[in-house]
Amino acid sequence: MQVDFYLLSISETMDGERFVCRLTEKVFRQKYRIYINTLNLAATSRLDDMLWTFSPGSFLPHSLANSEIEDDNEQIMIGHEAIPATAGDVLINMATDVPLAHTQFSRIVEIVYNTEQHKQVSRNHYRYYREQEYTISSHEITL
Repeated sequence: MQVDFYLLSISETMDGERFVCRLTEKVFRQKYRIYINTLNLAATSRLDDMLWTFSPGSFLPHSLANSEIEDDNEQIMIGHEAIPATAGDVLINMATDVPLAHTQFSRIVEIVYNTEQHKQVSRNHYRYYREQEYTISSHEITL
C-alpha cells in the first residue's frame, strides 16, 4: 500500500481544505474513487460546499457517506464516521486517527497542517504505517 504525507506550509483550515479540493480534482480526473475522511460534521459540511465552488467552473460530483442520499456509485464520497465498504481506491485522511477501514484502499493520503498538534498526529500515523510496512512518501507543499 502507498501512503503519501502532504506537509502543508500553512496552518489555516480553509487553505488546507482548498488544497484537498485541488488534490481531489486531480485524483478524480485519473478516474479513481475517493473517500475523504474528515474530522467532524463541520469539516464534512465545509468540504461538501467547497467541492462545488472551490474554483470558477469547478464541479466535483460527490455524496456524503452515511446519509440518506449516499450514492455508492459516486466517485467522491465525504464522511467523518464509519467508512463504507464500497468507499473507493484512495483515502484522503484529514482526521486524527488512522481509520480502521484504511486497508480497503490502495492508496492513503495524509494531510498535515503546519502546527505542532498536526505534526504530532502525523508522526503517530507515520509510525503506524511504517510498522505495517507500507510504502511511504512525503511531499512538502507551499501554499
